[in-house]
Amino acid sequence: AEIASNSASITTNATAGKAILPAGLTEYTIYSPRVDANSLAYVTPTGDPQNQVLYVKAKKENEWFKVAINQPLPYDLEFNWWIIKLE
Repeated sequence: AEIASNSASITTNATAGKAILPAGLTEYTIYSPRVDANSLAYVTPTGDPQNQVLYVKAKKENEWFKVAINQPLPYDLEFNWWIIKLE
């Protein structure tokens, strides 16, 4: 699994991984060619999101998907992500 924490994005060919939404930001972009019309993207926070829901905000086929929360947190939020292709 690849872990990213320096910015609000990562580029990967993996189908699962860990990432960190930096403090003060509300979106994180995962660039992956594995995102398509028949894929599902799951995200799960591994830290306290302060009662906010971490969700998949948008996706662009064969390019990326965005993970978001509604309000910025005062600390980094680690989360897991997983892309599943439906067949």
